[in-house]
Amino acid sequence: MRYIITLFCATLCVLLAAALINYRLDPFGVWYSYAEAEKIPSALRFRPGTDEDPRFAKPLQVLRLQPKTIIVGSSRVRDGMDPTILDGLAPAPIMNYGVSGLRATEGARFIRHAIDVANVSCVIWGLDFFGFNDLEIDELGADGFGILGNSMRLKDLGRLLIAWPTALLSAEVVKGTGTTLPNGFNLAPPTPPEKINESIMRNAVGFAQAPFLYGKFASFDRHMEEFEAVLRYASSKNVQVYLYTSPLHAVVIEAVFRAGASDIFFAWKAKVAELASKYGVPLYDCMEYTRITTSGDATASIYFFDGAHFTPLVSRMILSNFFPVASEKPADFAPALTPGNSDAVRTRLETAREAYMKANPGVIADLAARLGR
Repeated sequence: MRYIITLFCATLCVLLAAALINYRLDPFGVWYSYAEAEKIPSALRFRPGTDEDPRFAKPLQVLRLQPKTIIVGSSRVRDGMDPTILDGLAPAPIMNYGVSGLRATEGARFIRHAIDVANVSCVIWGLDFFGFNDLEIDELGADGFGILGNSMRLKDLGRLLIAWPTALLSAEVVKGTGTTLPNGFNLAPPTPPEKINESIMRNAVGFAQAPFLYGKFASFDRHMEEFEAVLRYASSKNVQVYLYTSPLHAVVIEAVFRAGASDIFFAWKAKVAELASKYGVPLYDCMEYTRITTSGDATASIYFFDGAHFTPLVSRMILSNFFPVASEKPADFAPALTPGNSDAVRTRLETAREAYMKANPGVIADLAARLGR
C-alpha cells in the first residue's frame, strides 16, 4: 500500500512539474496575454504548437486572449499579414488568424466563434479561390468543433499542460526553432532571388494538379452558403468586415486557366462581389495581372515567398485600402470589386493575361510542359 501511495505521489509530482513547465513555456500561445508575451525574451518568443496545429491552438488563443481584430485566411495570411502594421489603426489586440489550407467553411466558423467568445469588432478576411472548392469542405474534423466552444474543455487542458507531445514542443520553445509569434504571425524566411522563379513555378504546377485546389473545381455552393451566413451574422452583431481576394503571382493565375477552372473562377469572383455588396462589406480584388503579380526574378522575391504566398510588403498595400497604412501601392493593384464591374474585371484580366503570355513565352512554355497542357 505504501508503494502505491509513493508511486501515486511521484506520478502526481511529475505531472505537476510538466504542467508548470508547459504553462511557463506556453508552446501553443494560450496562457500569456499579448502584453505579457512582448516581455518574453526573444529567444523564447516562438510558439511551435501554433505551427504544428493551428486549428487547435488559434481558437483557444481567441478564447483566452480576447482579440478585438482578427485577420483571417490561409497560410497566405499567416505568412504575409503582420498584425503590428495595424497598431493604433484597428481595435486592439490584433491577432493573425491564418491557418494553412483554410476552407471558407472553416473561416466562417472561426469568425463566428471569435465574435461570440471574444466580442471581436473587426474582421479582415483574405479570400482564396481554392478555399471555396466544394471538393473539400473543411479540415477541422469531428473533434474540431468542440474547440469552437465558449469554454476550454478538460481534454484541451490536458493536451496543453501534461501531454507528452506538448513537453516536446516546450523543448522546441527552449531551442527557439519555431517561426510563429504569439500574435499568430509566422516569420517566413524570404526566398532568395535566384530561387524565386522556380518556387513560383512549382507552386503553380501543384495548384493546377491538386484536385482539391484547382484540379477539380466544379462547385462552390456549399462554401458560399457558410460565407453568406457569417457575413449576415457579423452584420447583425455590428462587426466591421473587410474582404480582399488574396494576391497570386501571374503564373499561378495561369494555372487556373490551365486547370480548366477559369469560368468558375470568374463566377466565384462575381458571387463574392454580390454578397459583399449585399451586406455592405468593402471588397478589393488582388487576383489580377498587375505590376506586383507579374514581377519576376529578383523583383518577385520582394513581393512573394512563392507563387501564392505574399510578403508583408504586399500586405501593407492590401491593408491601405481599409486603413491609413503607409505603402507604395501601384495604381493598378487591388481595385474594388463590385457586382457592377464583375464583367469588366473578367475582360481586363483576360486582356492582361494575353499580354503577359506574349511578353513571357518561356515561362508559359515551361508551365505548359510541366502540366502537359
